[in-house]
Amino acid sequence: MSRYKKVLFLVLLLVILIPTTKAASLWKTSKYEFFQNTRQHKNGDLITVIVIEKTEASQKASSSGSKDGSVSVSPGGGLLNFIPLISAAGELEHNASGSTSKDNRFQTSITAKVVEVLDNNILKIEGKRKIKIDGEEQEVVLTGYIREADITVNNTILSTFLADAEINLSGNGAINNKTTPGLLTRLLEWLF
Repeated sequence: MSRYKKVLFLVLLLVILIPTTKAASLWKTSKYEFFQNTRQHKNGDLITVIVIEKTEASQKASSSGSKDGSVSVSPGGGLLNFIPLISAAGELEHNASGSTSKDNRFQTSITAKVVEVLDNNILKIEGKRKIKIDGEEQEVVLTGYIREADITVNNTILSTFLADAEINLSGNGAINNKTTPGLLTRLLEWLF
């Protein structure tokens, strides 16, 4: 066979075979998420929660009022003639106003454990971290529900995605004891 015939044979063979062959894809035909964790979690798995919480509140109130009054007594007749004319007047006025403002910020990260897997890929998580430095102890406790779809590829989730979130920060030590109002101060605040 000449070289020309060999090339012609290969071209004809390719023309016949190309319509019957299919190219294979590198990607699955199912839904594929580049930026989402598609892993199924189970009890005991760990997920890092990035806690970024900020609360702001303010309140203003004012009240005012006034009241006028007067009393007068005139001398009576007969036996009561000796009572002089008595007159009195008074005015009561009050004005009050007050305002409060509060701004709280809390930022940390804590690794929580999956304690329950619910329907629709909802996970219940719980986490606790205790830190003790120079006699000062701080404890962060976190619980809540998250969706698996909200967990990032690097296995983290923002605290704003937690449903029924409970995040508690408590501390013990000399600094905490000094900043806590004393019994007398708390009693006076309660009374007034």
